[in-house]
Amino acid sequence: MLNLLIVLFSSFSMQVTSIDQKEMLIIDDTPKWHPKMFYVVLPDLRLTFVLPYEPDRSGFYNLFFIHKKSGDVHLLDTIKDNNRYFNPLLPETCYDVVVLYKNGKYVRYDDIILEDGIEVDMSDRIIQPSDSGSEQWKSMRSFEYAFKDRAPVPDDECHVDLKVSDFQIKGYVLAENYGIHEFFEPRVSTRDANNVRKCALWFTDGYFEMNTEDDTERKFLVSSMAYLHIYVNIRASCGLFVVLRGFGKARKDPL
Repeated sequence: MLNLLIVLFSSFSMQVTSIDQKEMLIIDDTPKWHPKMFYVVLPDLRLTFVLPYEPDRSGFYNLFFIHKKSGDVHLLDTIKDNNRYFNPLLPETCYDVVVLYKNGKYVRYDDIILEDGIEVDMSDRIIQPSDSGSEQWKSMRSFEYAFKDRAPVPDDECHVDLKVSDFQIKGYVLAENYGIHEFFEPRVSTRDANNVRKCALWFTDGYFEMNTEDDTERKFLVSSMAYLHIYVNIRASCGLFVVLRGFGKARKDPL
């Protein structure tokens, strides 16, 4: 009798373990973001990064810069003196660029001189295994991190497509020197193949998401009242980080 109970208990344990493993597989199979490109548009600096294919498909975590001389790590949405954004990146200065994935693996491109308009092709770079350094980088906030409760901002003037697609743009639009303030209402818009104007779904902290029907390169308008609007040609899926300059301040080169 005792042997029979042991056999039955062992069989039950194996079934529970099997169920738990299946549940874990389902949990791990949540959608991840896999941008192919990353665009940075600052008032005096435009940078384009071609990202590698990630075989593990763990998902994009962040893109950041390491100052070559000081070793300081600069996230794009840097905080200083309670401001969400200030420009830590210096043109004509040498940085290493890191793309970090959620599993701790990363791609690093060393010794890049930041020049306006450059494109950095990281697609052929070898993805490095997770190490103590990358685990420390993961302790920093992710690119999609919300600083406060995110509330979607309604838009009655432009169509917002809420249907999730395989071609998703995620990013931020911030104001120079301020980051986000109560009068700053950014908008990212484009026109589809039928010339219908579409806008991104954006949130109170400047974060936005936009779904497109294909991977075609399109011209996007990024704007906000009291700030100079800009046009960017981008592809989905991609990351886009934009800082708008206020009126009365001229960019060093015409757009």
